[in-house]
Amino acid sequence: MNGDDDLPDGAVAYREYEVPLASGRNASSAFTLGKLNVDSVPANLAKQQNAKAYGLVSILDYPDAPQYPVVWLQTDTMLGIVVADDDKELSEELRQIVGRYLMSFFNDIAEIELSLLPSRSSRASSEIAR
Repeated sequence: MNGDDDLPDGAVAYREYEVPLASGRNASSAFTLGKLNVDSVPANLAKQQNAKAYGLVSILDYPDAPQYPVVWLQTDTMLGIVVADDDKELSEELRQIVGRYLMSFFNDIAEIELSLLPSRSSRASSEIAR
């Protein structure tokens, strides 16, 4: 985190969510909206993919969750998730959870980045590209 605004380095926005699990326990997820003008692996990946926005998703206390944060990317035509080469892929259930909370994140940060809000048609389709 940087000292100026309590955001992780390279982030414009940050939110945490508690995710209720079928077991009765909760998992935690944290989402960031990254700055495209920084020199970092996620920012460079976003630039290579011509993403208009990107960020990180960290998932804790969820069975078989990736060990490292995953990168979410939004281009003009898709919303995708990139997992580190040596990490676990997201299960279908976890992809749906991340998609649902990513939409909540977009709504929560709308005042920061209105262009991230999905249109009604894309909101109805909650699939995230692999």
